[in-house]
Amino acid sequence: MFENFDTEAAEFANKSRRYAIDTGTLSEGVSQLDAFIVHRSEDHIRVYDRTCDHNAGRLITNAGRVRCPLHGWELDPATGRYMNVDCEKKPLYSGAIPKEPLIIEMPEARRALKGFSQNLDVSIRYLNHACLVIETDGLRIGTDPWIEGPAFCNGWWLAEPSPVDSYDVLNACDALFISHNHPDHLHAASLSHVRKDMPILTPKFPSGSTVRYLRDLGFTDIHAANVTDRLVHKDREIALSVLKSGDFRDDGGLMIEIGTFTMIASVDSNFIDFWRYPDHLTLLAHSFAGGASGFPLCFDNYSDDEKERLLVRNRNSVRAINRQSLQKATPSAFLPYAGFFKESAARDAFVLKRNRKNSIADYASDCQDLGIELIDVTDTDLLTFKGDKFTGKRASRSKRMEASDPSLYLDATKIKYPSLDIQEIETYFVGSHFQKALALRLDLVNDTFENTEQTIYIDFYESRAPKISFEAPQPREVRTLNIRVRAPEFRQVLKQGLPWEDLSIGFQCRITRSPNVYNSDFWYHFTNVYVNDAVKTRTEDCSACIVIDQALV
Repeated sequence: MFENFDTEAAEFANKSRRYAIDTGTLSEGVSQLDAFIVHRSEDHIRVYDRTCDHNAGRLITNAGRVRCPLHGWELDPATGRYMNVDCEKKPLYSGAIPKEPLIIEMPEARRALKGFSQNLDVSIRYLNHACLVIETDGLRIGTDPWIEGPAFCNGWWLAEPSPVDSYDVLNACDALFISHNHPDHLHAASLSHVRKDMPILTPKFPSGSTVRYLRDLGFTDIHAANVTDRLVHKDREIALSVLKSGDFRDDGGLMIEIGTFTMIASVDSNFIDFWRYPDHLTLLAHSFAGGASGFPLCFDNYSDDEKERLLVRNRNSVRAINRQSLQKATPSAFLPYAGFFKESAARDAFVLKRNRKNSIADYASDCQDLGIELIDVTDTDLLTFKGDKFTGKRASRSKRMEASDPSLYLDATKIKYPSLDIQEIETYFVGSHFQKALALRLDLVNDTFENTEQTIYIDFYESRAPKISFEAPQPREVRTLNIRVRAPEFRQVLKQGLPWEDLSIGFQCRITRSPNVYNSDFWYHFTNVYVNDAVKTRTEDCSACIVIDQALV
């Protein structure tokens, strides 16, 4: 399919704004200017923009501390390091204080459109969660199919069942787009129903996290696209551009140009494409609900009251970020999606009660103020466009599948993954080649996180293989990470080579850390690098097959 497209370099309309900083007014320590955070140490200054590297929040200085109010990331401006996450912010200027005003030129790039002119017919059908099917003459492409069954190790369940014809619709597509390797987007059980010769478009992440997983699932026609390229079918006036999230994560989105129609499906990427939105955008689709993280409910460094405050802040920050994104993108229409999940298993009733989410209606006033059409796909799942004009919406009224039974999946997982032997554990961690100073303690526990079946200690080092033991080793002066994790789900992750974020995002663990900072290097390695074919020697059955196996016994 992609052989019919030409690969071109993405183009940008570059604009810039010049700022002059009067260095003579800078006091020792931290100064907050309209556009910058400045740190002065005697005759040396470091200048940063005020955009937080996590999710594009605005850094604020208070009593000498530089923090982002959205998620609490705190910057040490003397070094550029974030204090509660292993991440660094690059200064715009670092050096001696100039005698003249310091001129900082801030670029503002916008992704340039191909310049197509036809007003072509475009339809979009919503199937579930992040799964859309976009169709025009010459192209039908589906996105991130999660159609049935659980995600994140039995932690997430679809809020509503999918249409019964979902797999027929997907298999009739010309291609699928897979944004990243989280299981609510790259869902093995759902993809097991998709023909293996289906062309698949995905971002070309340095880790290869999506490509390796898709190959392991048997797909043979995978096109990993650079985020600096654009795939163009000139005759049909179609262009596809894969976009990267604006943070360190393996996360992506898709921009589709069909004649004068332009759409960005940014899924749940943070700061998609650094918000280099084109000057004109017909439709922006983005996650809206929040609650899609194990933080803070899975982290025991916080009291219940602190967790409640963090949950409210996180939910509000999702709305604030979407509002900023809409102001920047100014699309004609906004489609909230990728947030239709529930914590439906009885054992997670505590999470379901506390992990409240935003609704589509929460965005009504923002869209009204900005003159943007708000689309509720739970009411109208069929949309039509004529060029860049929104022409109609209606409900398909398709029959729905039966809802998944959580107890069936949980029982099947316990039967399928009853134990791990010592050799398997040692082979897994030694084979990870993770080399950072970290003391990890794993407590394999029951559904209520109380009774410990097994404790495993893994000492990671900077320059040699880890040491695995089953008795407490001598304490080390390094970071410590204690994870209490449900035993069957952990065994599934280890045996199948699944990402460890399946456990944290799926509420399958409880985490204590010292110091209380995000161990980004650990989570990235065991979520994107050491997964799938890098781990396994053979392909395990997917979760759908597990249930089928048990039903036939």
